[in-house]
Amino acid sequence: MRLLGVAMLVAVLSACGGANVGSTPGGMPPGDTGTSDPGQAGPYTMTGTVKSEHDQPVPDVEVYADNTLRYNMNETGTTDAQGHYRIALPRNELGTWRGGAILHREYHGVNYQFVLVPDDRAEFTAEKGAVRNFTWKLTGKTPEGQFYGGSLWMYGAVDAPGFDLSRVQVTLEPDGPIIDGSAGKTIQAFLDGSQVRDLPIGRYRVTARYLPEDGPPQPVLIAERRPTTYAPSMTADFERTNTLGNAMQFTIKLGAGE
Repeated sequence: MRLLGVAMLVAVLSACGGANVGSTPGGMPPGDTGTSDPGQAGPYTMTGTVKSEHDQPVPDVEVYADNTLRYNMNETGTTDAQGHYRIALPRNELGTWRGGAILHREYHGVNYQFVLVPDDRAEFTAEKGAVRNFTWKLTGKTPEGQFYGGSLWMYGAVDAPGFDLSRVQVTLEPDGPIIDGSAGKTIQAFLDGSQVRDLPIGRYRVTARYLPEDGPPQPVLIAERRPTTYAPSMTADFERTNTLGNAMQFTIKLGAGE
């Protein structure tokens, strides 16, 4: 199971012209050198730093300043090894500017895409410039009420006796570093409406057990969404779906193993 990215979030940004990133002619006017300090604003400059949730610099991030008046007019830059970037803004352009950042990251052979979180969403004028720092968030709610993380879904097997999915407890153990390079953490949660939401993108070993109201815990067998063979555990990545976004999907049934 694999994921291609977070296109649902990018689609929201595209409504304000931020998703279609393209460089425009222009650049820094003669005599306006701006500032090389990513923490200090300068005229006709957007500058800043991109970091992970663990406060680590993130290189090779595509950062853009989006003109709020002209459709699909952007100036772009890329973060260096320290996560710093600097974008020159043109003179004599109407409208204000808004910062944005998109990260493309390959993980287990798949290219993922993330919309990064600015520390300040306010528009600014080119004459004043601005500092806009960004964070690569793997979990939490987006401004649109969605989640940065992926979701896990489990469905009861149609050929097995039914049971209360809300009493299925799922455990996800990271199988190697997660997508930002950190070790990740073991996650344990009960299904909520057949799912566990807002999971950091990574590769996980997934197990589950059933905790009935009366009686001892029971083992749960796991298979792919279209099952062929069930097992006590599965190691899987997230995949991109048209309806669920970044998701893992399994079919489950009660049993001791095959």
